[in-house]
Amino acid sequence: MGCSNAAGNLRDIKSIQDLDQAAVYFEKGCDLKDGEGSADACLSLGVMHRYGEGQLDQDLATAIEYYQQGCDLGNAWSCSNVGSNLRSDKPHQDFARAAEVLAKACDMDRSRGAGRACYHLARMRDEGEGAFRNDPRRASELHMKSCELEYEWACFNASVTLEGLGDLAGAKTMASRGCDLERGEDSGDSCAQLGRYQADEGARADAYRSFSKGCALGSLYSCEWLFDQEEGSERFSGTDLADMATSFMEGLSNFDSSSCADLDEEAPLCHLHPNQLFEPFKRHCRQRVCTTRQLMETTGQARSQAYDRCHPARNPDHSPNQQARC
Repeated sequence: MGCSNAAGNLRDIKSIQDLDQAAVYFEKGCDLKDGEGSADACLSLGVMHRYGEGQLDQDLATAIEYYQQGCDLGNAWSCSNVGSNLRSDKPHQDFARAAEVLAKACDMDRSRGAGRACYHLARMRDEGEGAFRNDPRRASELHMKSCELEYEWACFNASVTLEGLGDLAGAKTMASRGCDLERGEDSGDSCAQLGRYQADEGARADAYRSFSKGCALGSLYSCEWLFDQEEGSERFSGTDLADMATSFMEGLSNFDSSSCADLDEEAPLCHLHPNQLFEPFKRHCRQRVCTTRQLMETTGQARSQAYDRCHPARNPDHSPNQQARC
């Protein structure tokens, strides 16, 4: 654990020299192949190769090798990194191996990263990748497990998949769980989903609370809903949230359907306080509007697919602790 901690402290400083020294310590820790500390070191070294930190070349093949070592040592996040990259990176695409590694990590239950592994396994079912056939019911089970393991992205997908299967009570439960996690925009979109169900039931006071919470967490869909309501416009008049919603509506009028293709190139947004999100949201408004428009116009599995296609990832290989540094 000592090598991994020392390297992590150096990596936080982010100078080239310190990053290179961190890589040396991570490699030593990984080579020890001794428990959790070594597994974390392998994961971190893989991330450094994945993103070309310090003087390391950006090298996905080497990153996957280190992720696999971390996975073999019981690190579920490393396993999920192996699986997610083998799913999405065509030069290295291997659906059979991805499914095997993701299933292993998903079964680790409370281990950090297990929820993310279940999520990617669910997406393989959604998309019918490899030997999997398209199976919304099994996908919904995996999305639910991922959400129960507190992986916030999965809660929204669990909700819309269950809605597509006609289970509105289950869909509402998953949306509520995702909203309760309060983890940035992804939880905010679950709040929006919950608010939509509540509005459909006529529980407008509850819907306002859910959409307000979603907007504060950075969900533009939530902000737009509030903006469209006369009471919502009055409630948020003169606040950053009103400005955010106004910027969103301006972006909607300039909607460019090709913007989805550019989202993967956008720099990730950290989980900031709502007031700090104002400028980033204005800047990204035009690109991000495709997410909301497609979500408003689709239901069920199509909605889930639109969300994944248009939702920018936030350094997806980083563990939660590593993401918190950005």
